Amino acid sequence: MKKIILTPNPYRDKNFQTVRSAMKILRESGVEVRLCLPFEIDKSYDLPRDLRFSRLDREIGIEKVAITIIRRVADPGDYHRGLTNALQMETAPTHQAVDLMTIMPHVDATGILVHTPVTHGHIITVLATAKDGKKITKEMALAAFRKHPRIRVVTLAEGFKGNASFFKYARDLGNRRGDMYEVGLWEDSIVESGNDIMYAINIPQESVTIPETMDAVRAATGMQLTREEGTAKTNEYLKIGTYKK
Repeated sequence: MKKIILTPNPYRDKNFQTVRSAMKILRESGVEVRLCLPFEIDKSYDLPRDLRFSRLDREIGIEKVAITIIRRVADPGDYHRGLTNALQMETAPTHQAVDLMTIMPHVDATGILVHTPVTHGHIITVLATAKDGKKITKEMALAAFRKHPRIRVVTLAEGFKGNASFFKYARDLGNRRGDMYEVGLWEDSIVESGNDIMYAINIPQESVTIPETMDAVRAATGMQLTREEGTAKTNEYLKIGTYKK
C-alpha cells in the first residue's frame, strides 16, 4: 500500500479543514496517510485530539537536510517593514506643493501624496487653472510643453506605458545609469476640464536633479550671467533636447 505524508500548516489551515478533506480523498482511494507537522509549533497551541501527528524523521528516517527559505517580506498591513504590496498616505497638502509656492508665490498650489513601492520615478497628475479664468485648450498646453527643452512629450503608442518605460528609454539612449534628465509628459493624458487643463507627468527623481544642480552651480559662480544662458549650457553638456533636432 502506498503511503503519503501530509504536512499541514496549523496556522494557515483553520481546524485542519483542508488536510481533513485531502485525507478523506486519499484514504477512499486506498492510500495510507500520515500527518506530520512541517515545523515545531508553540506549546500553547492545541492540536485537535482526533488527528494523530507523527514526526517526519520517524516516518521516513531523515539523516541530513538543506533548507532554503524564500520568505515573504511582510504580512499585509506590516508598514513597519516598508511598503510591500501596499500604498501609504501622507498628510495633505504635500510638501512639494508648499515648496512650489516658495519659488512661485504667485501660484496657489495644493496636492495629495501617496507613497508606492516603486523606484523608477514619480507619476504626478496636475490640474492647472489659468489666470483670470482663461480657458486652456489641449492644443495650447501641448504647444507650450513641446517648446520646453526639458519636457519630453511621449505617447502610449510610442511604447511609453508607464514610469519604467522612461528608465528603459534612457538606457537605450546610452545615458549613464539610465538617467532621464527630462520630465516625461504623456500627450494621451492631456484633457480639458472646463477652462482648466489636466495632464500626467513622470519625474525621474534621481536624475532630474542633475541638470538643476548644474544650473545652480553656474548661477552661483557666475559662469553665465542669465538663466537662459546657464540652462542652455547645461542642456548642451547633457545633450538634453537633442532628440528634437
